[in-house]
Amino acid sequence: MNKIRAFLLASAVCSVVVPSAAVAQSIAPLPFDHILHDNELTKLLNAWVAARPNLVQLENIGTTPQGRPIWFLTVTNKKTGAALDKPALIVDGNMHATEWGGGVAALHFAWKLLRDYGADERITRLLDTRTIYILPRMTPDGVEATLAQGRFIRSVDRPFQTP
Repeated sequence: MNKIRAFLLASAVCSVVVPSAAVAQSIAPLPFDHILHDNELTKLLNAWVAARPNLVQLENIGTTPQGRPIWFLTVTNKKTGAALDKPALIVDGNMHATEWGGGVAALHFAWKLLRDYGADERITRLLDTRTIYILPRMTPDGVEATLAQGRFIRSVDRPFQTP
């Protein structure tokens, strides 16, 4: 029984698809040592678009009360059809100010799709036949406030007003 388990484990390890060095290096890495500030997020997303313009589109779908863009990614292989013509999945992260993990998970998903397209047959098939919409950070003002102030803010950093 141990030989079977060892064989299955070795098979699983050997079947992991590693992107080519050229593709992996062309995609700016997602840092995992800190939560990105808004200016870092903007720079990273623009780098991904520059590296993979055939796969990702970046849109500003609104502006926060403090003037920050709300970024929205459309990830699909544009050569196999328009995004709106394909079945789709939407992923959102960081809906509330302190939900940093959701934002990191959404960004990691986008990064993995862009990094591994062409090297991982499942990701290649996914982006050839589907559209993935990713809203990594719904409340940029709240995230910036929690990073700067180190305190809990539910959604946005604005004073409570009674009607």
